[in-house]
Amino acid sequence: MPGRRLSVSVEPAQTLHFHPDDRAAVQPGEKRTIIRWQEPSQPGPVELYFGDDPQPLAAQITQVEPFPLAALTEAQAQADGFADRAELLARLRSFTIPICRRMLRSAWCISVC
Repeated sequence: MPGRRLSVSVEPAQTLHFHPDDRAAVQPGEKRTIIRWQEPSQPGPVELYFGDDPQPLAAQITQVEPFPLAALTEAQAQADGFADRAELLARLRSFTIPICRRMLRSAWCISVC
């Protein structure tokens, strides 16, 4: 209609940052989950960044499952691309402060496609 304006609001894309080595497994869809702490996410579009590479990979977050990190299973760690739970926790420790009690109570398992 004349005189009316259409207002469109565009939400900024969510972003998730990965270790550069993860691109080889994420891009073909072999790695479809990631465990994060204090990075709230929600289902919807996401841009995946790998290390310092400025080119994101477009994806969709299909599910976000909050759970206590203390309850992390071997299967969840393996789905995230690690040999076992201990290896995943060691990686988390490498880029966060030492794992504290608060971390053990809350984490997110994020599924992407």
